[in-house]
Amino acid sequence: GKTALMYASENCFKKIVRWIIEDERIDVNAIDNLGKTALMYASESGSIEIVRSLLSFNVIQVEVVDRNRKTALDLANERGHSEIVELIQNYINEPDSTRSELALILQDEWLLEIQADNTKNQIKLKTSNIITIIR
Repeated sequence: GKTALMYASENCFKKIVRWIIEDERIDVNAIDNLGKTALMYASESGSIEIVRSLLSFNVIQVEVVDRNRKTALDLANERGHSEIVELIQNYINEPDSTRSELALILQDEWLLEIQADNTKNQIKLKTSNIITIIR
């Protein structure tokens, strides 16, 4: 069956994906009974943020083929997700050493997004506390 990461990737639950992949025990390359990975579900659903997050792992396997002999790249292309197609193609075409550098850049972008989300949440919480105090 599908893992939690696959469900979150398929349904574009960006924050849940981030939360799940923070756990080092998670296998980002797990395959379900259809032969699909979380990257395939994210590519198919069109979530470029999740695809970027998954590509930030050096161990991600982008050329896995599902039961229908489709890769994440094929699935994104079939659905017309051109940004994801370009992102995966660039990842595939990079030599391993550059892939590691690309993964670090993607991780930095992902961490900046998390920090921005955390800052927004802290501001909301502080504003909520101030309103509570005023009342």
